[in-house]
Amino acid sequence: MKNGIVVILCAVCICSAGYAQDEKAFLPKVSYTGDVINNFSGGGRRSLQYMGLLDVGFQLNTEAARWWKGGTFSAEVLSTHGKGVSATTIYDMQAICSIEAGNHALLAWELWYHQQLGRFGIRGGLMNITDDFMCQPFTDAFSGSSYGTFPTLSLNYSLPNYPTAGLGLAASYQINANWSALTALFNGRVADIDEDRFNMKWRANPRKDGVLSMTELKYVSDSTQFPAHMFGIGAVYHNKRFPSIRDVERSYANNYTFYAFGEHDFYQREGRTAGAFLQGSYAVKNRNVAYGYSAVGLIASGFFSRSRTDVAGIGLTQLYYQSAEEDGVRDRTEHTIEVFVRYNLNKYVTIKPTFYTIFSHPKTVVTAAMVEFGINLF
Repeated sequence: MKNGIVVILCAVCICSAGYAQDEKAFLPKVSYTGDVINNFSGGGRRSLQYMGLLDVGFQLNTEAARWWKGGTFSAEVLSTHGKGVSATTIYDMQAICSIEAGNHALLAWELWYHQQLGRFGIRGGLMNITDDFMCQPFTDAFSGSSYGTFPTLSLNYSLPNYPTAGLGLAASYQINANWSALTALFNGRVADIDEDRFNMKWRANPRKDGVLSMTELKYVSDSTQFPAHMFGIGAVYHNKRFPSIRDVERSYANNYTFYAFGEHDFYQREGRTAGAFLQGSYAVKNRNVAYGYSAVGLIASGFFSRSRTDVAGIGLTQLYYQSAEEDGVRDRTEHTIEVFVRYNLNKYVTIKPTFYTIFSHPKTVVTAAMVEFGINLF
């Protein structure tokens, strides 16, 4: 039934867009990302692996189509392949390759509608948290999963995060030119894609699964201002009971996590820019595997190519977590260093060599390298 609904909605939107008088009403998206990654030392074994992600979708702007003001429809599907280096070889907690998802021929990823009413906006449907929350331009080019969704969320909650989406409702308010507020509600648990082949069993049972809520306040400086900067703070709350990490006979009502992030653009000259970013998060330790996270890094663009379209970065993440071992639950840490340079070969194709060093317990050091290529047709 849900498969039929999705097909009908997509067909209606696509056909309707054909009648739009402005070609900007219909915005297709077709992109492919491929990662070749090899670990030189550490991990379970040395391995050369390939992972890929195909992303196909569209957005339909109702105002550009001359239907009504402020509306946007969006539909998107994913196709992933590759076993995954973190799951089979390196065994790191933070997943250094953000497209790692296993082999899934087709996954529903987005199907939502957004309505803007002046400063107020509302969006509902099949969504993921990375569309709105923890968004930082400086960290977009990094491959590590932690830069996009902090591990104090991804390791502790069943939430709509790549490659699994979930039903949700989000509301935003533009307080003024610089300040904005956002809040969202999601079903407290998402489906397991290993059991739900196409991610079509969208859970909507808050009485059983609880409700996951997120709230974020963000400041972004004026686009003409230099040095430019932005920062945000947020909180996550879940209203169901969570078992104790160290006492199997105990559980706690509710769960919550706090996070903050920021970035500062400190250099800008002749098409070259440079900046720094920070990230941090804390989760209540007695009921969460990952209880602390921090990241710091530098990002630069325009220094390595005549076209000034290159992007280079170095980032350090630190994860504090609890590990169940033979002699009990122990506090552990994992530190990851990522260094990359991304080049635009033309307006459609990018290539990005990346190097990783991972320090984890017990005194394990993993070194790895990855070459990523991206093809963006729309």
